[in-house]
Amino acid sequence: MSLLDQITRNGYIAIPDFMSIKQCNEIKLEGLRNKTVRYKPFWMAMPSIFNELMLGWETGDRMPTADFVEGETVQPAQLTQPYMYRPWTPYTELLSIRLVLLLTQVNTKSITLVPNTTKEKYETSRLQSNQYDDMLYDPNAVSFTGMKGTLLVLHGRTLHSLGTEDYVTEEPRQLMVADFVHPKIEKSVRLYQKVIADQQADS
Repeated sequence: MSLLDQITRNGYIAIPDFMSIKQCNEIKLEGLRNKTVRYKPFWMAMPSIFNELMLGWETGDRMPTADFVEGETVQPAQLTQPYMYRPWTPYTELLSIRLVLLLTQVNTKSITLVPNTTKEKYETSRLQSNQYDDMLYDPNAVSFTGMKGTLLVLHGRTLHSLGTEDYVTEEPRQLMVADFVHPKIEKSVRLYQKVIADQQADS
């Protein structure tokens, strides 16, 4: 089964050993220093994933910036952009993906995914007011665990949280998180974000 079929059916895929322990340690140093990550070997490896998903998304020579997440964090149930924005909430096609690289071993309860929610009917107002948190405790929800170097690829419409409750690890949890929006709507999403930001600044 192709990566596209897997992520469309289940809402996510996990790729063990995507980065070596040495590479993860180098990424952690960069993240600790800058709070963001532009690790070239990681981005050079990404076109193979994009090609397998048949999305035509390319990083080219540019290296996107990824967020560095460290320590205990509790997050609400969420979708990634653009699905949390009203114009795109109803769409169920694959318009975005979230990449989560585990820089430390992740044990149970740290990352929660709700499979098969890419076709779920969501209300934008409820998404933005964190009213879907109860779904994280659904019997079908998955507490994702993985070894250092595992890459988690999430369909942008998969309901998830990168921190649902306390967890125990031998070292503080560290993740690299990057979101990609389909090129055909990237400019529209950026414009929408600017309009929202301007409205908030004026209020």
